[in-house]
Amino acid sequence: MRLALAFLVGLLCAPSARAASEALAGSPRVGGDDCSAALDLSCLIPRTLDRGTTAGANDTVTQLVGGCQGLVTVPGPDVIYRLSLGNQDIFAAALRVVPAAGYDVAIYLLRGTAPGCPTGVFNFATNCVAAANAGGPGVIETIPVTALLSLPDGTYYFFIDSPVATGPSSTGTYEAQLVSLCPVELIDFSIE
Repeated sequence: MRLALAFLVGLLCAPSARAASEALAGSPRVGGDDCSAALDLSCLIPRTLDRGTTAGANDTVTQLVGGCQGLVTVPGPDVIYRLSLGNQDIFAAALRVVPAAGYDVAIYLLRGTAPGCPTGVFNFATNCVAAANAGGPGVIETIPVTALLSLPDGTYYFFIDSPVATGPSSTGTYEAQLVSLCPVELIDFSIE
């Protein structure tokens, strides 16, 4: 018996997401300084998404009203990424941020539905769905796969922020990582 498999492993991503994935193979880009400029992370293959800095960024969100998994105050400068999850996606991922040694990073996701991603600066957000702030300066923060799998379809905004308002640990360089499984298209399969 001969087993013949012929298939194309291709991401079924929108052209803009595929272009973003290919662009990241070169020099990384920094997340947006506001929601309208958020870098789209949808359906990217497992990889380092971005290496950037929050230095010089504004503070879009200052407080997570009601807290979000223990995270309440985030007065540091933040950068923002956009992530879309749909029912056709096979999405098993963890979002992880590796900060520089002195940078105290906090990460969180805001739902894209009303009230959505805030505009301007010094906002209070009421739509946080997942967060991580386990440690101090230099500690890797991760939003685990279990948190992401429980989210309904839709658009989310991923913030890289800090629980520190000023000083050397309030801002810094980081590496954002996403491990995801995107759908593939089966072109042909036969068993002879």
